[in-house]
Amino acid sequence: MKRALVFQHMDHDHPGRFLDFFTEDSIVPEMLRLWEGQEIPSLTDYDLMFVLGGKQDVWQEAEYPWLAAEKAAIREWVAERAKPYIGVCLGHQLLAAALGGTVAPADRHEVGVFDVALTEEGRRHRLFAGFPPRSKVMQWHFAEVKQAPGAATVLAQSENAGVQAIAVDHHAIGTQF
Repeated sequence: MKRALVFQHMDHDHPGRFLDFFTEDSIVPEMLRLWEGQEIPSLTDYDLMFVLGGKQDVWQEAEYPWLAAEKAAIREWVAERAKPYIGVCLGHQLLAAALGGTVAPADRHEVGVFDVALTEEGRRHRLFAGFPPRSKVMQWHFAEVKQAPGAATVLAQSENAGVQAIAVDHHAIGTQF
């Protein structure tokens, strides 16, 4: 049985429908409630890291001290261990920041349903196989990845944000939506 380490940043933000996918793939999710002070365990026994969204911004380490340890764990997981990673919203931003990208307040907030367009690389990536070149997606963010890390490929963008989805090799994915 495979194990997923799920980083939660708020009580009401949880994996939702992804739990069904975990069950289908015989993956046991283990929730880590960072805002409650739960410590990040040794990463050795996990097969997948799944990082959810939250109200925090990646640069708010003074307000949320666990963000520094979280970024270090993501860097170890993705850059050193090269193990499967999925980051959604804040999880996307944390992936970018952990690997040397730039995250900052968004020029234009995206709250609601917005169009996202696949880049040429995104059209070829297996994550988006079968997707149309443009899709409507749900978003809720006030910060954005301004510059993807050097190790990442930009897979999708919107009119308001140039980095809506990234991939690091074939093992890590981050989506703003």
